[in-house]
Amino acid sequence: MAWIAIVGVSNLAKAQVSDRFPDSVTTQINGERYEAFDLGGFTELLHIDADLAYYSRLANVLTTNVNELRLQNTSLQDQVDANTHIISVLRSERSRLHDLWVETDRKYRNEQNKPNISSWLGWGVAGAFIVATLVLGIEVAVRH
Repeated sequence: MAWIAIVGVSNLAKAQVSDRFPDSVTTQINGERYEAFDLGGFTELLHIDADLAYYSRLANVLTTNVNELRLQNTSLQDQVDANTHIISVLRSERSRLHDLWVETDRKYRNEQNKPNISSWLGWGVAGAFIVATLVLGIEVAVRH
């Protein structure tokens, strides 16, 4: 697109009045001023008019393209803003989950490192029961 615009601008520079406007003879009839051209000058005016029509259409097309690009730019900027917000939310959520994980891990490790008296108590009761059973078994065996 930019290349077309540059080419169009350079060609528009060629179509300036000072360079391309044909020589004419100024005449005045009944107080009205007229520019008179010979056949070559009139042909050049037709070329200038055709160039003007072409570059006017080109300018309209390029203006439409610029407007579409501006709209796309606005849309993309909105997407960037939305993605930036999403990234911010996800970073804060990641930070929150990391802090929660650290706290849960700390609690879990504290629970693992705590002395577990209930298992000692259970094994102690089981051991006492086994000893009592053996002693009772020996006592019964000895008396019979």
